[in-house]
Amino acid sequence: MYDAAGNVYVLLFDPDRPQFASGDRLRCTSQEIQAAFEGSVAYYGRYTIDQAAGRVTHHVLGSTFPNWIGTDLVRYLKIDGQRLSLTTAPFVQGGKRITAVNIFERVE
Repeated sequence: MYDAAGNVYVLLFDPDRPQFASGDRLRCTSQEIQAAFEGSVAYYGRYTIDQAAGRVTHHVLGSTFPNWIGTDLVRYLKIDGQRLSLTTAPFVQGGKRITAVNIFERVE
């Protein structure tokens, strides 16, 4: 989510993440914690747009992945009507080099 004041909030979740056996988020197994962490990422911060370069930079203030705090995440953007596509530069995840594409649709 982007707002007019320059804030960005990103919440990405795998819809197939398993539920914890107990209803208590502080009483779970190591495997449940790992699946929950690997199946989600969230961060917030400020954003700036460079229209000429076709990119948006997320200036991360807080994240579920601590290594991103205080960094800039560059995303290449494409707007098609109500749809926004954000593409990352290649990065390493799980030992593999990947490029992620996230597609968002405007809700009014």
